[in-house]
Amino acid sequence: MDHLDPNSSAPLDTNSTPKPSVGSIHQSSQALPQSPASAEESSSHPHGWKTIGGQQGSYDEEGFLYPSCNLTSEKLKDRKEDDVVIFSYSLSRTDEIPLAEGSGPSSGIFSESDDIFFQVPKDTLIESEQFNQVINPEKEPRFIQSRARLAIIDFPQCYDTYDDGLLNSMGEKLGLLREGDTTLMDAYLRRVRTLPGHGRFRTGISLRAPFKKPSGLSQLPKPGSSEDRFILFVSFPYFGGSTKEIPLGPENESVGLLDFKRLGVDVPDRKVVVVSEEERDDIGKILVHQARYMIFDNYTMATFRSKEDSAKDQIPLPCSQERIGAFRAMIHMIANRMNSELWALAKFQAFLCKLEEDIDEVISDANAYEDNQGMERNPDDVPLELRHLLESISPKERELLREDKVYRQVRQEHILNRKRKRVLDLLTSLNRLSASLFAAISVAERQIAVLQELYTLFLTRDQTKTKAREGGYPLRQNPFYRNIAPIPILSENSEQTWPNTLDTIEEVVREKKCFLRKVKGLVENMDIRRKILSAFLKSDQATERTAQEVRVTLKEIKTQIMQQGGAVDWFALLATVFLPLNFCASYFGMQTVKEFGGTTATMSLRQFWRTTAPAVAAILLLTAAIVLWNRSHLIGSRFHWEAMKKEKKLRPLREKIDDLEQSSRATSHPRR
Repeated sequence: MDHLDPNSSAPLDTNSTPKPSVGSIHQSSQALPQSPASAEESSSHPHGWKTIGGQQGSYDEEGFLYPSCNLTSEKLKDRKEDDVVIFSYSLSRTDEIPLAEGSGPSSGIFSESDDIFFQVPKDTLIESEQFNQVINPEKEPRFIQSRARLAIIDFPQCYDTYDDGLLNSMGEKLGLLREGDTTLMDAYLRRVRTLPGHGRFRTGISLRAPFKKPSGLSQLPKPGSSEDRFILFVSFPYFGGSTKEIPLGPENESVGLLDFKRLGVDVPDRKVVVVSEEERDDIGKILVHQARYMIFDNYTMATFRSKEDSAKDQIPLPCSQERIGAFRAMIHMIANRMNSELWALAKFQAFLCKLEEDIDEVISDANAYEDNQGMERNPDDVPLELRHLLESISPKERELLREDKVYRQVRQEHILNRKRKRVLDLLTSLNRLSASLFAAISVAERQIAVLQELYTLFLTRDQTKTKAREGGYPLRQNPFYRNIAPIPILSENSEQTWPNTLDTIEEVVREKKCFLRKVKGLVENMDIRRKILSAFLKSDQATERTAQEVRVTLKEIKTQIMQQGGAVDWFALLATVFLPLNFCASYFGMQTVKEFGGTTATMSLRQFWRTTAPAVAAILLLTAAIVLWNRSHLIGSRFHWEAMKKEKKLRPLREKIDDLEQSSRATSHPRR
């Protein structure tokens, strides 16, 4: 983030000469040609130093509106994982940062060639000549002494969390050890470990400054003086990703987005979690890194970042950004990480849009469900094996197969399983997005809290201006700040903390709150979609219950009809038995049987049944055969041949389905 408004900075001393505007400073630095002296200095850099960036031939909007887009440097693309880069920036001209003695009038204008860097392995940093040059300005070459400079020692990992030797050596070189201290690391870690977080991931601020009387603005601190050095530690969380799979554990310097919410909760240590490939497809790629800033004086600071952050080829400040000193530079570097929030917001929006499309598709498909069991006829409704079978048979056989009871049952079961899986996936995705959005809100709130602490710290610099600013931006402050004595170190560097730095913090906080509003808007949109899906599932369940009740009723009616048909069949058989008897009795005549009292009987009862019984039995069997044939005809017996043929074709399919089920069970329940 840039503050390039010429009116954004008001002079603190009314007797001071007017300052050049920030815009004019950078226009001069880029548009005006270099003086011969400057060109000569550019070609004679100290040993090992290189320029950060080449001279630009034109302006573009990204350099001023989006400075974080210009942080990547081609010169750092070969940076190794343990390489430390020392950046030396020339500072903007202000009345409170005087020019070095002997510098010419052209020093008010600087070019990109004045910004240099040196790359060195971590193990040889402390003993390097370049490190001694930036922490002892009086020993620097004339090229670096020609103007006040800001040294930023950029570490690719958070070595300050575990490397005792590095931090103790730095503390000894910088003169940070106080009376009674044996090592810097122990005192430093005791303070940092009290900050919110877990393990090597901590966020917040910590100040360790000497207690002394202010020297007054007329007596400025000597750059690089060890007695004026202090430690202002700021650890700031920011969104990011990684190009490789990361096991997240207690020794990591980054945490997963969902794990960030648990940092303030007293929970047992989690086992090492590897980010799965499925989660890495979308919002699972989002991690929370930490950027650590340690300011030692107005001109010297160190930066650390999570080792899981793969962006090692970035510079701290782009060429178009204002430089006054370490305090302002730190706020600018924090603001430059806004791009990571936009990247995370784009991930959330894309994930929500995909969910909206999936929910709309499920609802629209429900309108075309066939038999209330699935979507209208399409290949996805049929298992893969059945699809192959349908493709291998003729259209007529295909239609016959679709009417088969087994086929319909398999298809309906497959549709129901697909439907349940789709709904379950939607609910899981909604829950995952909800957790991620609330975790992002927690990260943004923590960022605002750190900025508010910095604001309150800088606001105690001058009680007079503190009271004047009381009606300004309503940031959270210490309720007893009126009774806090001014911090001498901050008072001596007034151009750092008043008023531009406070204005910059306010602007960054406003951007963070804008990000919060956007995330909360996504939460509201997601809740609407969740309610729509819930209402659809309730109506769908009601429809399924109604359909189930209808199926049960139809089954009961069918059973009753079959029972009634069976009773009618028995009555028909009984009636059929008596029909031939009646016929035979009428035919032979009752008077011809002597047992019935006939006088002229010609046939005995035995002879009557011998003739009648075969006829009755034949007619009875014929009637039963006709009834049974008609019943089988009504339930589809004429398709018996086709059913047998389909059964023969479906048998290998069922065997394949059984094999697939067994293999899936073996896969889901492996032997231990």
